[in-house]
Amino acid sequence: MRIRYLLVYIIVFQTFGQVFAWRSSLYPDTWTPGYKNASGQFLHDFSYAGYHRGETALPVITQNIVDITKAPYSADNTGQTDVRDKIQTALDDIGKAGGGVLYLPQGTYRINVSAAKANGISIKYPYTVLRGAGINKTYIYNDNADIRDIEIISIGNSSGGIYYPTSSTYTKITKDLLSPTDTIPVVSVSNFSVGDWVKITSDLTQGFIDEHKANAVWQPGDFSGPTIYRYIKGIDAAKNQLIIDAPTRYFFKLRDTAMVGRAVRSTLITECGVENFSIGCRQSNLTTFGDNAYDSIGTAAYQVHASYVIQFKNVVNCWAKNISTYRPAQNVSDIHSVSNAFIILNSRFVTIDSCTAQKPQYKGGGGNGYGFCIEQSNDCLIKDCYGNYNRHNFDFKGPATNGNVLWRCKSENVRWSTDFHMWFSQANLIDNLTMNKDLIEAFYRPYKDGMNHGYTSTECVIWNTIGQSYLAGQTVLIKSQQYGNGYVIGTSGAANKVLTPGNTNVAGWGNDVFDCNPVDFSEGIGTGATLLPVSLYADQLSKRLARQAAKPLSQTIYFEVPIKTYGNEPFFLTAYSTSGLAITYTSSNAAVATVSGNKITLTGVGSTTITASQGGNTNYLAAANVNKTLTVNKNTLNGLSVLATDNLIIFPNPTTNYLNVQLPENEKMLSCQIIDMQGKIIRSFFEITKNNIDLTGIRAGVYLIQINSKYKQIVIKK
Repeated sequence: MRIRYLLVYIIVFQTFGQVFAWRSSLYPDTWTPGYKNASGQFLHDFSYAGYHRGETALPVITQNIVDITKAPYSADNTGQTDVRDKIQTALDDIGKAGGGVLYLPQGTYRINVSAAKANGISIKYPYTVLRGAGINKTYIYNDNADIRDIEIISIGNSSGGIYYPTSSTYTKITKDLLSPTDTIPVVSVSNFSVGDWVKITSDLTQGFIDEHKANAVWQPGDFSGPTIYRYIKGIDAAKNQLIIDAPTRYFFKLRDTAMVGRAVRSTLITECGVENFSIGCRQSNLTTFGDNAYDSIGTAAYQVHASYVIQFKNVVNCWAKNISTYRPAQNVSDIHSVSNAFIILNSRFVTIDSCTAQKPQYKGGGGNGYGFCIEQSNDCLIKDCYGNYNRHNFDFKGPATNGNVLWRCKSENVRWSTDFHMWFSQANLIDNLTMNKDLIEAFYRPYKDGMNHGYTSTECVIWNTIGQSYLAGQTVLIKSQQYGNGYVIGTSGAANKVLTPGNTNVAGWGNDVFDCNPVDFSEGIGTGATLLPVSLYADQLSKRLARQAAKPLSQTIYFEVPIKTYGNEPFFLTAYSTSGLAITYTSSNAAVATVSGNKITLTGVGSTTITASQGGNTNYLAAANVNKTLTVNKNTLNGLSVLATDNLIIFPNPTTNYLNVQLPENEKMLSCQIIDMQGKIIRSFFEITKNNIDLTGIRAGVYLIQINSKYKQIVIKK
């Protein structure tokens, strides 16, 4: 009797479990990209978001780690002196050498970045990483609140990259592209090669405006039309077609001058990261933080307006990980930053992982007080991050903002909302956002920033949202009023209600007239706790990787090597595969150059063949090897000013362990190089405080000593 009762209990329990687990009607277990319901509604494939399309974990760089507290930089980590210039110099040195990590050990690093000097710290070379010892261990403290329009730390270029192809590279598309596709027909493919990065864009034309019933909102040329960044993974020359690495999002029409432009690869910053530190800013001591005070000179709002803690701009495959804002001890209020925290701008494949942005001083209008912002960027991933007490904790902006994913984050105590903010972003995903005193808005916005924000989004998905409590004054967790189709699937928690008005031809603020019909798709409101899959992004990524494993993709290596001079410092190779997988290198002539990882050490004058290879994995076939000739020229000393030896004293000579150098009056030795008679630099010295040169370990022989003083270069044969 007892056994029979137990069996019945188990069967009922399992049946109830099956009843409560559910799937979206738009995402059956057999879903593949392109699946639509009878009304034509569909979910985009968001699986391309993140560093190397989510296919590769964020790297842990172990080569070429430079400790900022050691010579030659010897930076103070007690917060007593300004080390901004030392950090910048070290980052530049690492970048010029081919890449590596600038390590800031535990301590406080005071910097003085200001609007007056426009001297934000910049990572502007590929393969360069700024790393601390961890959150609440390494502190970067900006001792200046006057940072209007300044980024304390920026990664990337101010121009170039994927957002700014040269105008001469643009080629027109020859067919309307109305649904997601990876095949782009163009007038001619002659301007393109496999591996090229491209910008696919269109104009905001009167026809586009008319189609979207937006005449009261936008004017032709107010901003670009929908825009995506891609790389070319194949070319069909016979059909004049480009095959791109991920599908298009919104439509491209000939009416809107749809076209493809090739990015300038030399301006493309890639494989850079910032990680493992806390960062804060001195609060402003000025007054007036009104919403519209940011253009009133002399106010605190003016002083801090449009500043950022960390910016990614014009980059691909970069990251921020384990970074948190913090309250510096100098701040009398609980203030972490003066305005904005993180922004990804004009970029693709950026991941921000496990970062915190909270408690800015100014949360006024005009673009201030944002926690995490994705603007004019594709396929970026913000995961496991926390926003607190910002104007907008998380935010999407612009017509080139699409394919991005906000995943497993938490947002609370927001001033206004987490939102799709302006100018028609398309096909972005908010996935598993936990909210406490926050509101998601994908809503028509009648506000102006030069021109009306208007329709903020279309075809965006809000998936499996957890609401702990509503924002003060609100009775819903999500407001979705997207142009065309928008999607809200699964909510749970004490605050789980959703508002999805269509509002056809409704007069808005400023007498705007807008049409957001049909009513956005909503499903599973209040029952998201049993939604399957829990994460749309994670499941789509798993499905895509499984498809690729069943039918591995081809890959192509893009590779260049510079001309070098014997005696140059070791440098790092930066070959790139369209798969994003790591490249292996070999050198055919060890007498000219040797290879360790991606580091090249020059050993002599001549030529060697550097071979780049990538063996593939379950998702990619092996790439064809690419061979490049590395030429190492003889070192010459042309153009150096030779100072007569009677103008300085250098002793003892000959010597074994050291040299003393006495320069002419008013001269100071800034750096020194020991060069052998073949032109190879044997040893370099920087930031010399004593006119004493250490020769310990240098073999007996005849050497040139190149001394760089304040006024000239001096070459002495010893």
